[in-house]
Amino acid sequence: MAFNGSSGANGRGLIVTGNTMTDIGGAGTTAYGAYALRLDSLIFNNNTCTAASSQTTTNYIAFASTNCGGRQEANGNEFTLRNSVTTSQTTGIWYTSVGSSRQMNNNTIHFGSFPNITSGTLYCLYGTYSGGNAPINLECSGNTINNETLPPTTGTSYLIYQGGAVAGTNDRNIIVDNNTLTNLVKNQSGTLYPIYLLTTDTVKARNNTISNIAVTNNNGSSLSSLNGIYMTSSSKGAIITGNTIENLTVGGTSTSTSSTIRGIFASLTSTGGYAYVGGNTIQNLQYVSGATITGSVVGINASTSQQFDIYNHKIYSLATNQSSGTVNGILISSGIINNVYNNMISDLQCPNANSNAAVLGISILGSGTSNIIHNTIYAGSTAPLSSIGVLFGGAGIQAANTAIMNIKNNIINMNGTAAGDAYFAAVRRASVGSAGVNPAGFDMGTNIYFAPYIFGEGLTLSSATNVYYVSGGATGTTDPAFNTSCGVFKAWKGDAGSFTEDNLTGSAGEYVPSGSSYAEGGANPVTTPFIANDFYAIPRAALPDMGAAEFAGSATDAAGPAISYTNIPNQNCALQPVVIATISDVSGVNTNPGNAPRLYYKLSTEANTILGNTAGDNGWKYVETTDPNSPFSFTIDYTLLTSTPGPGSTIEYFVVAEDLNGSVNVGANTVVYNAGYCPISVNLTSGAFPVSAFKTYNIFPAPSTQISATPSNVCVNAPSILNAVFSNSGNATLGTGTLTSTTTSPYYGSATLGRRVQYLYTAAQMQAQGLTAGNLTALTFTVTTAGTQTMSDLQIKMGHTNANALVTSWNPDATTTVVPASTYTAITGANTHTFTTPFNWDGVSNVVIEMCHSITGATPIMSVNYQAGPTASACYSANALGCGVATGTVTTTRPIITFTGQKALTGLTFNWDDGTNSVGTNNPQTVNPTFPSGNTMDYTITATDVTGCTFATSLTITKNLTTPSLSSVSVLPTAPCFGDSVLLSLAVVDGCPPYSYTYTFTPTAGSRLR
Repeated sequence: MAFNGSSGANGRGLIVTGNTMTDIGGAGTTAYGAYALRLDSLIFNNNTCTAASSQTTTNYIAFASTNCGGRQEANGNEFTLRNSVTTSQTTGIWYTSVGSSRQMNNNTIHFGSFPNITSGTLYCLYGTYSGGNAPINLECSGNTINNETLPPTTGTSYLIYQGGAVAGTNDRNIIVDNNTLTNLVKNQSGTLYPIYLLTTDTVKARNNTISNIAVTNNNGSSLSSLNGIYMTSSSKGAIITGNTIENLTVGGTSTSTSSTIRGIFASLTSTGGYAYVGGNTIQNLQYVSGATITGSVVGINASTSQQFDIYNHKIYSLATNQSSGTVNGILISSGIINNVYNNMISDLQCPNANSNAAVLGISILGSGTSNIIHNTIYAGSTAPLSSIGVLFGGAGIQAANTAIMNIKNNIINMNGTAAGDAYFAAVRRASVGSAGVNPAGFDMGTNIYFAPYIFGEGLTLSSATNVYYVSGGATGTTDPAFNTSCGVFKAWKGDAGSFTEDNLTGSAGEYVPSGSSYAEGGANPVTTPFIANDFYAIPRAALPDMGAAEFAGSATDAAGPAISYTNIPNQNCALQPVVIATISDVSGVNTNPGNAPRLYYKLSTEANTILGNTAGDNGWKYVETTDPNSPFSFTIDYTLLTSTPGPGSTIEYFVVAEDLNGSVNVGANTVVYNAGYCPISVNLTSGAFPVSAFKTYNIFPAPSTQISATPSNVCVNAPSILNAVFSNSGNATLGTGTLTSTTTSPYYGSATLGRRVQYLYTAAQMQAQGLTAGNLTALTFTVTTAGTQTMSDLQIKMGHTNANALVTSWNPDATTTVVPASTYTAITGANTHTFTTPFNWDGVSNVVIEMCHSITGATPIMSVNYQAGPTASACYSANALGCGVATGTVTTTRPIITFTGQKALTGLTFNWDDGTNSVGTNNPQTVNPTFPSGNTMDYTITATDVTGCTFATSLTITKNLTTPSLSSVSVLPTAPCFGDSVLLSLAVVDGCPPYSYTYTFTPTAGSRLR
């Protein structure tokens, strides 16, 4: 049946209910059970339909064109899809609504024969939305596909396909809930999507069951991809919760090694939204044993440009049984903030794998911030990890070197035997780091590790850096005292509360420690993200257990107290700072006098030892808290130092505390003791010293001040705006990131090429990084690839400019030579050019920098970190003329630069006074001087920083004593006749308003008005 409304106006709704339709189609033209065009609505409910097995082209059970408005329903239908197509599409329900809410609920779908299909696409329930800004729900819930053999097409098969364009601000929700897609077989290559979700405001996929789907691919080298729930969109939000995805298998004789099996794939490209993927069970995803087809198996694959929360999952029994296979429990390709918590990941097997990253519990590929908190990873839960491959390794948590990681309160068990030049680590960075250098932005603490190696940087064992192991390792640093407070890894990484143990028990993907455990009460509460409950929705204790679940066990306390505090900021005066520290321990914190928490400190010029605690002792001193409970306060006592701190002084410090355990444990934040020393109390002995890795703060000279009044000469009670800037010398970096380029590098040359470049930095960009008016004294570039050439005449010029973009003919304002022509060889890392003549920036103008040099040598490559500027912010030339070249090429690729100059102090509070009263606390501050006792008034501003240091500066405002005068007089008309009205206009300068005026006129014949 087909219904076509008027082309000028939609027809009324079509209602098709309770019908039986058999053999829909049967010809070589497109067939429809129900076809709606230009109708207000289509209601297709409770019908029983069967497609014709003789249909040779596209077939639809029910079709609603994009011209249909109003409501669309397809509820309670039972239909069987059959077709004799080869490449054409087969569809059950196809709705492309532009109207109100849509429903595709409680349908049952069967499949008949498809004897001739080759690459035809299959859509069972297809819905999109292209309407306007209406708050609607696009429902597809309660549908069933059970015990069916899917068409053997190499094309893509979509069982549920739901999408809806984002347009406007109102909510359009895709709701795909409580669908059952089980016991399905497909005997062909191609991609199968049980649930496929596209763009809308919010995507919701909840409580669906996707289980027992077996793909057999015997099609040459063609791949097969199987995704339980697949979402890719620019949606504002996604909620994928409570789904069960299990027993998804791929087998067959295909030789493809690039296939994929994924439980959930979720990709959101919009910014400012959210994605919650939680409480799903994903189990038994695998390439079956005996098959040749293989690829990657991933429990959850996430990619987003916004916040992603992945939590409370049970992911287990993932396997590839072929040599080219890899397994990932959770794989995050990208994300700004990834919160991964309360997940249980277990039984990840690759028994024939040939990869140094074959098994990864959680893998982070992007450069965002990942908070990996309270997870339990037990990759070898059914058997220790092993492979017959020549290369076999992996990690519990692996992250890209660009990722910012916060790894806390996890249990990571990666017990296995590596092969070849690979290794298993509890935690690993993907690329090598700098040997002996603790990687920045990679925080670890209060975790349980059990793996051949605790940590490493790099995938290949022979070249990996900073490799640590407890016992049995062959490469790296051995750490037999790991389960004490004196482990070398803990000292190096600041991971004081972590331990190694192998005592997980459980089944079916749920594991917790048994018996006495370091994990019991050993976690530190975290607030980013705040995790109130565990995997089982049980509230986390005040001293929570490590891992995904709270458990009933006895605590093994071998950790010193956990200590956290805000670092002492650099000081602008020599006040004695106060440190407030939060200190906790499962056995309690010792607060008895002589054993209470201590803060050790000294001048950097004093000896790195301890002799006593008086000003006569050249070494470390300490103060002990008197607080009975956490938080504990410490006031540094400068009188114990050998000399009084002042501008230029550096103070070094660390905090220690001991617990009340029968065998005392000592914690610290943060310090590394002398080799071989292990403290037994807070009373550190001489054997602890020299120490390293402590914290420091500096005492700066009093800040420079600039104070002004606009205007500074005012009339009584007239407004003047007072402003003061307090600044100190400091560094400000313009630009972020790790992108590298040679395009606009200032260091580029060869046997035939010299260099000339200009860079434009706007006043707004400089101000945003805290720079204020004053001398710029140096600039720094970061070189990522250094050549060997020497530049014999590198020079740098700067200038103020009104330009907002550069042009090819060079900006003429770079006239101040800050670094005259001199020999320079760039190095890998920071390249700092100290100015021989400081550049006095006015604080409000844009700045142009010019650098150039002549022909150098034979090695031209010299890359620097850069960030694309917002405008034409760079101009460059590589030319034999070097500094003399007349034009360049404009680009936005501008190097990241660090200026050394005056940086405004932040966090200040202000008070202005006129010598008698406070007149305001703003800066700038508007005042109305009254001049009560003369012709001047003095105003003083007192600024106070966060440490309590105060700075004051004053200025004088003068009273306007000028005599008013007329700057112009005009008369209209200029030659009036007797009796005419005239308009007099006067301009008054100087003096103080309000003005009074006296006009005189002498009507003498022939005289002029004056």
